[in-house]
Amino acid sequence: MSAIGSRLDQVTIAALAVFGRYGYQRTSMDLIAKAAGISRPALYQHFSGKDEIFRAAGERTADELISAAGTAAATDAPTAERLYRALAVKLDFAAGSLDPGFRGDLIAEASVRLPDLQASMKARHAAVIEKILGSAADIDLAEAAIPARDVAVVLLDALTGITQQDEPADELRRRLRQMVNLTVRGLRSRA
Repeated sequence: MSAIGSRLDQVTIAALAVFGRYGYQRTSMDLIAKAAGISRPALYQHFSGKDEIFRAAGERTADELISAAGTAAATDAPTAERLYRALAVKLDFAAGSLDPGFRGDLIAEASVRLPDLQASMKARHAAVIEKILGSAADIDLAEAAIPARDVAVVLLDALTGITQQDEPADELRRRLRQMVNLTVRGLRSRA
């Protein structure tokens, strides 16, 4: 990786931590520069402003989460476990990286400032979930009369709601596990 690529990674990683701790509105270029260990003028050599850094951090996060979801989906675990793991990567990021008081705010800011990125991430994540559902031998989507894509989108919408709650991470994971178990149970073949 080039020195510039390394510096950009350093800044986006630092920016994620700052946005997660302070939310979008309270995050400043000074805070990001300080967290990245660079001067404010050096930060402006790479990014024109906070919105551009927010996008770069969002793109990095989206790529990492979709990659992790794909890895989770590729295991030999039962369907419910594969779904849980593929969804939990987003929950674990939100619960582990974002201050509970700013989770909802950051999702709202991303909706306003990065709607294209949010839509792309949701579509990519839905494709991972759809692949799990399509390859599951223990459920019958034809019997349920619900397309796999629709199930994936509903699960992701519910996950967004769960991640916005100001609750401990273990409670959020418990709710996600319950949602996945209920979904799989509802989609199981009827004998």
